[in-house]
Amino acid sequence: MLKIAALVISVLILHGLLGKMAGLRSFFSKKIHAGVLRQLTGIWNRSELVQKFGGHDGAFYFPVTWGKILAARRPLRWIFGNMWLEMILVAALLYMAMGNDLGTGKLHFVIMGFGIFYFIVSSILTFRMSVRSKSQFDEEVAVLQKRRLERFGQGKD
Repeated sequence: MLKIAALVISVLILHGLLGKMAGLRSFFSKKIHAGVLRQLTGIWNRSELVQKFGGHDGAFYFPVTWGKILAARRPLRWIFGNMWLEMILVAALLYMAMGNDLGTGKLHFVIMGFGIFYFIVSSILTFRMSVRSKSQFDEEVAVLQKRRLERFGQGKD
């Protein structure tokens, strides 16, 4: 039962980790979309993003650097949403799920407990903030969709 629970928790945490890792590809561009900035910094209101990073273009892309993003990260974001911590936690949980021994039985429960706690708290934080910025995010996605349709046509051959 512990192995199945470890596998389930690792998959749930891995899902959030993959979303953040997808945002990392935008680091190689000079402008980052507001949605990606929200994930990387934990700042969910567009007005706060404008205060921290300056103005955005019509498609809600902000001119930012790595240093600005790291300086703007919220304190809880250094713990909940930390990709290194999530990678280590996923690796430990998968190691447990595959039946490998991590030492004492108590360590298994500590890792499981921390994994469950981490997932619950990070989910609550993300949900609370995404609800607050849903209308802004919907507006940004609509602008992106409109630009894609203009650029690529409406899918007609």
